[in-house]
Amino acid sequence: MDIALNGHDVLNAMYRKGIGWIDFLQGTPGEPPGFEKGGGISHIRAKRDFEHALNPTAPDGRSTLKALPEVLAKGALTEWRGSKASIVLRPYRAVISRIDSSKGNPVEY
Repeated sequence: MDIALNGHDVLNAMYRKGIGWIDFLQGTPGEPPGFEKGGGISHIRAKRDFEHALNPTAPDGRSTLKALPEVLAKGALTEWRGSKASIVLRPYRAVISRIDSSKGNPVEY
């Protein structure tokens, strides 16, 4: 995650049985206040930093991203919907998307 926190994509960053290899991609932050149309590491960081600025007791982007590998490794797989899967390890919920790396298109699980 440290490499991703420094602004770099990390391919095959970790593996989870039942899901496969997980990449940490920078993506795009999206537009505040809801950060719609964003995705990836930059989206998580921007959205959580924005929420932290409004509510200092909320986790900031860096601390949220530092927790991400543990959430992905140990969290409960709670939902599959099309190309997205939700993984929960309280208080966090990660939504990951399966993308065809050769075309950049979503692929259903």
